Amino acid sequence: MRIGLETSALTVDRGGTATYVRQLMNSLSTHPELTIETFAFRTPQTTRKTVFSRLGTLRRDLLWSQVALPAQASRRRVDVLHLTGGAIPLVSRCPRVVTVHDDVSVLHHREFYTPWMVQYTRTVRLRAIRRAQGIITQSEFSRQAMVQALGLAPERIDVIPLGVNEQFFLPLASEALDEVRQRLGLRRPYLLHVGVLSPRKNLVRLMLAFKAAQRQHAIPHQLVLAGSRGWGDAEVLAARAQLDPTGNDILLPGPVVDDLPALYRMADLVVYPSLYETFGLPPLEAMASGVPVVASNVAAIPEITGDAALLVDPTDEAALAEAIWQALSSPSQRDEMTRRGRQRAAAFTWQRTADETIRVYQRIAGEGV
Repeated sequence: MRIGLETSALTVDRGGTATYVRQLMNSLSTHPELTIETFAFRTPQTTRKTVFSRLGTLRRDLLWSQVALPAQASRRRVDVLHLTGGAIPLVSRCPRVVTVHDDVSVLHHREFYTPWMVQYTRTVRLRAIRRAQGIITQSEFSRQAMVQALGLAPERIDVIPLGVNEQFFLPLASEALDEVRQRLGLRRPYLLHVGVLSPRKNLVRLMLAFKAAQRQHAIPHQLVLAGSRGWGDAEVLAARAQLDPTGNDILLPGPVVDDLPALYRMADLVVYPSLYETFGLPPLEAMASGVPVVASNVAAIPEITGDAALLVDPTDEAALAEAIWQALSSPSQRDEMTRRGRQRAAAFTWQRTADETIRVYQRIAGEGV
């Protein structure tokens, strides 16, 4: 079976969607019965909005997504075109499977997105999702959100969870940990957040809660916000400059993909106070690394973390600060969270993600015969 994968996320995204596309490709490649064809629109990643960047967005969303991509897929005679999170054409001769990440959140959280993305998603992407022959999402929360927002029948949507890369379960040599610690300036124990610097990640409130925990409990930690810059990051950068003028307490190392296993392993706590997620990989990656997790009690996060994380209202700064202190100060609770976390993370594998995705391909290809 010839599968077309739309992989543009690998060229413009270093977050969860890119991880999904990369790991899915790797897992699908172990199946000899599949021939994988990839399609991607390549554009430089930038947070600066210029005339050229805006023209590039229009080319991507209109010419590439709606014209060039379906034409290329048809020429290569793919049996199924899997739209993994980037482009979603309204019309294609090839049967389409679409993976839906955060599209539906545009209807409820316009503040998380550019005006163009809000308008384009509402008028094109959501309509294209409805027209797809197969729909995949990563959580039951996301499926129910699509049922309510788009009027889709639940049985049209396959829930296929993401996986945790095996590298996060493996021990690391002390020399490798020391090298990362020195290079990134990790001079003290630290709390870690992994994710794009954007409003949805709730990072301003996290920084305020961190500073409150410092004042109230004299925690000696730094806060590491590891991730690439994203739309709306100006508020995050301004808050960091105001709260930590010297840059000694709140570190912004950027998208440290290769260093993530070491960063997780050395952290005392991972904090994930996101306001909206349809899955959320960082809590599971932290659990696999043996690190306790404090996370939001909203959206899909409770479904994904189960009973292995300390959950908190992400809009309550005082509650977040207290949860941080609780997770740092109780050795017995930390040990129990670590035990439950490793067990929870082990249930999520990329091979399972690939196997369940292949079953969707087979069903959709069979329906197209």
